[in-house]
Amino acid sequence: MALKDFKVLSKDTLIYGIGNAADRMIQIVLLPLFAAYLSIDKYGIRSLTIPAYEFLKIIILLCIDQAVIADYFKVKTEAEQRNVISTGFTFSVVTSIAVGVLGYFFAGPFVKAIKFVAPESVLILKFFSIFTAFSCPSFVFLSFLRCERKPWAYMFFTIIKAIVKVGLIVFFLAFLKKDLLGIYVVDAILAVLTFFPVSVWIYVYSKGIKFSFRSLKSMFLYSLPLVPNMAFYWMRTMLDRWIILPMLGKGAVGVFGFAITISSVVSFLLLATVNLAWTPYAFSIKDKPDLHRITSRLLTYVLFLVGWALIVLGGGANELLHVITKKPEYWSAAPLVPILLVAMGFMGVFNIVGTPCQIARKTIYFTITSIVGAIIVVAMNIFLIPLMGLYA
Repeated sequence: MALKDFKVLSKDTLIYGIGNAADRMIQIVLLPLFAAYLSIDKYGIRSLTIPAYEFLKIIILLCIDQAVIADYFKVKTEAEQRNVISTGFTFSVVTSIAVGVLGYFFAGPFVKAIKFVAPESVLILKFFSIFTAFSCPSFVFLSFLRCERKPWAYMFFTIIKAIVKVGLIVFFLAFLKKDLLGIYVVDAILAVLTFFPVSVWIYVYSKGIKFSFRSLKSMFLYSLPLVPNMAFYWMRTMLDRWIILPMLGKGAVGVFGFAITISSVVSFLLLATVNLAWTPYAFSIKDKPDLHRITSRLLTYVLFLVGWALIVLGGGANELLHVITKKPEYWSAAPLVPILLVAMGFMGVFNIVGTPCQIARKTIYFTITSIVGAIIVVAMNIFLIPLMGLYA
């Protein structure tokens, strides 16, 4: 990796890291608050809606947020780039609002169908639907900032949103005593507040609402092969919470979700931030002959940092949980943290090693690996959870 390449990538990674950390760090900051005001069962309910949202996001976006980056660097003129951004964003707005409206009006029948037993279940799903309808387009907006190499704007946007979210959740939980419902009200409020300025920014940049079926078709050629990959990745990483529910109950889901949140520090501080900077940067240098050497060096650095994170965070998980919460029902999450850290480390390696497939637009290979992995993981969960509990 040339010194110039390393400096550019390191700067972008640092800035994206601060922004991404601000957006995700609130999960860690709010852990003591959630543990103080929510029982482990209610935290389990919250942990169940997170994978539900991630699944809806796959259906809504169809990986258009990733295709925007690929096609932005594929086209030649600024006018075409504006067209790509506007088309991708408009598509996400239409699909997210459509899914959100359906979720809002069918919340009652859906609660009865899945037996989602919780206080104010219908209201929770209605606010969850509002959040879904207005939050998904922001992912295309963040892709736009990455394309334009505006890491400072990315950081500012995510930090402000994080600060507002923390303040609102503290207000709704500690002062209004809204319990679990208050968290979903905050999600909905924040999604609506961010949707409108983001929309204005995008359409001012694109000089009006532009939508091209030709541009959308080009993006679909890149993104649609990624959709099964994302779906099977979701099965590998998030379906387990819904498998745990009927076998071990909501309390076990809460413990597992708490462990995931603790271990995800490595994911959002290191792996996700490297990927945020690396993907657009890799596309921008795709014609360089030493691309493979740059990729190899980056992988070495990532493995070094993941190893140290496993030693520090994995080794001190028990002490950390005793500091975060005084409720013993949460402490049983500690032994799960090192196992989850190892899994996240391997996933980070996979993302970097798969760079050549992304650049060559051969995303079908991601689909194949995801299908095989999902089948194995789901089968092992079903077979091993009754025998090993959460360690499975």
